[in-house]
Amino acid sequence: MASSDQSWLRRFRSSSFSSDFDVEQDSFAAKHNISSQELTSGYEFRGRCRQLSPEEYTASLVAGREQLHEQPDYFPFHCLTDNCKLQIFSQLNPSERGTAARVCHKWSQLMRTPSLWSVIDLVVFPPFPANDDVFTADDNMKLYETYRARMKRFVAYLVSIRPVVHVLRFEFDIGDLRDGWLEMLHALFCASLLQELQHAELGWTDTPCKPYVPDNSSVTWCANDCKDLMYRHRHRQRLFVKFFDLFTAVAVNIVSLSIPFDWTERSLHALRRLSNLKVLNLQKYFLFQPIDQNMIDTLFASAPLLHRLTVEVWTPSGRGLQSFHLHSEQLEFLDVSKCRGFYIEEAHLPKLVEFHVSICPMNGPLVSGEGIDMVCVYNMVKDGAPSLCRLNEHVLKAGWRNTVYDELDTLLKSVCACVKHQMD
Repeated sequence: MASSDQSWLRRFRSSSFSSDFDVEQDSFAAKHNISSQELTSGYEFRGRCRQLSPEEYTASLVAGREQLHEQPDYFPFHCLTDNCKLQIFSQLNPSERGTAARVCHKWSQLMRTPSLWSVIDLVVFPPFPANDDVFTADDNMKLYETYRARMKRFVAYLVSIRPVVHVLRFEFDIGDLRDGWLEMLHALFCASLLQELQHAELGWTDTPCKPYVPDNSSVTWCANDCKDLMYRHRHRQRLFVKFFDLFTAVAVNIVSLSIPFDWTERSLHALRRLSNLKVLNLQKYFLFQPIDQNMIDTLFASAPLLHRLTVEVWTPSGRGLQSFHLHSEQLEFLDVSKCRGFYIEEAHLPKLVEFHVSICPMNGPLVSGEGIDMVCVYNMVKDGAPSLCRLNEHVLKAGWRNTVYDELDTLLKSVCACVKHQMD
């Protein structure tokens, strides 16, 4: 065997490749699962270095190929730059980031990077701890108290970081002074850099995860209970006025806002600070919210760049059904389908593309709607929204402003409260 090895080695050195060497090479390559090209290049390298024996070099070649095909036991995360690590950490939810922060001192310091917390979504914060099996199904209030303590520790952590916030979402009852949500939010607003805030959903009327605890002391509903409920309702609204005033003072560059709105003069004045608003969703707070034309004009004047507007108000109407005029040069989307008693008489919306409306006048159970002459929705949008392409979920056909086709006529009968469409 040694003479055979020396024989093919001499042939290799002289670069004289005979047919018997080809056969030997193919046999050796098949035995060790090495391609002929790899083996030939290895021989050429062996000829240049002339330090290893053929057996040693072949063994090294086999070991090298095996290493190339081996999968690493771990990902070299520590070799990444801090920016790459932060990009990966940004994909984790708050609980996962908290776990990662306890891995090592370096990760803990990276978690305190203000830009990492650009999205603060307190709505998706897990309401239960990881070891929720400690509690039984009947311990709802105990679970809530645990959630409240964890949330406050989390917000205190954010306050210490002073994050640069781009997106903010929460749902807390700011009128619940015992739980202290309003105080917690004030601390977060004052510590965070909200100048770069772009999108906000401020649910300040209710804490969804708080369990309902019925008052068993009174088995009947009385006038005092109603007065107490209205007092809490009004008290929460007064707290909101101050809260919203602070928010608009520190988040002046916001682009998208969704919020239950009280339509008070001070809240409308605070809204004027948000001149960069493009998307606005004003939800209902009071059951009956009296608004007038001046409030609507102030709303559009406060947001000259507004492209999308969703409004939900319930106005006491009766026979004196109040109509409104809508004027906006930039509005492209308008949704008033959740309104009650909100009657649009005239519109000047040259860029409006999509309009959602429903037939929901609120005349009251003892008042008839007869004798109320309402402008037809079709005439209103035909004259005031020449660019309209979609009415509710219906895509308008070409020439809809000239001819009312069957599908459009059926839709108008379901959304228009004018005499013509209600009598058909």
